[in-house]
Amino acid sequence: MTKHIVTIVACSIALTGSVLAGKLTIYNQDFSGSYSALSGSLVTYAAAGYDTTWSADSTFGTDGSFTNTGTQGAALLSFAPVLDETYILDVSFANMNSGYDNYVAGFVCTGLSEGDAPFRGNPNGLGFLDVVRNGNVTARGYKNISTEKIASKDIGTGIDVDLRVELKKVGASNYDYTFYAKMASDADYTEIGSVANYSYGTRKINRVGFGVDDSPITTSGRITAFHLYQPVVFGTVVSVQ
Repeated sequence: MTKHIVTIVACSIALTGSVLAGKLTIYNQDFSGSYSALSGSLVTYAAAGYDTTWSADSTFGTDGSFTNTGTQGAALLSFAPVLDETYILDVSFANMNSGYDNYVAGFVCTGLSEGDAPFRGNPNGLGFLDVVRNGNVTARGYKNISTEKIASKDIGTGIDVDLRVELKKVGASNYDYTFYAKMASDADYTEIGSVANYSYGTRKINRVGFGVDDSPITTSGRITAFHLYQPVVFGTVVSVQ
């Protein structure tokens, strides 16, 4: 008897960009090499159609460092999420000593003003994670011209922390979020909180990035990784014999 083997593979990925380990990369910055100003420098990897250079306050360097002078600011790249698409942002911070006020990573709606508090002045945050000195991590949204707390958890210390924001655009200016964080030594992320159909009225996400506020306190530390990507969904493989 002859056996007929039919293999059906369903696979959904974008046709452009870098697909590695089930991820479609939009931006990736590895912060390797020697110091130079981050603002205006080339992004390590940017998918076609996205920014090739950073917009950043003068405090940040291409090696992930920030000036130890009691300054504050943010670093941003253009990004406009597509309706019904899911995105994940991973940002890692290392060796953050107790001198910092807070550091953040997530999405924003406005451009930079040099030296403004990150994600609370210019730029204005639209869904981000905020880490303070005792290791408490807060998920925040920007609503009604104020910083709104969504959820908060203590994950240990704020010295070496990986932050993750999962975003899905579900309306013209409505978004689903799930926020995660972990100490770098932890095996798994802790979910900080989630919110569905979060509305910003007329405001829309159009940038993504990170920031550090160590004003007026001097501090040290480093951003070690920045990765914005879409999870690639592979369909079920069915074999019929």
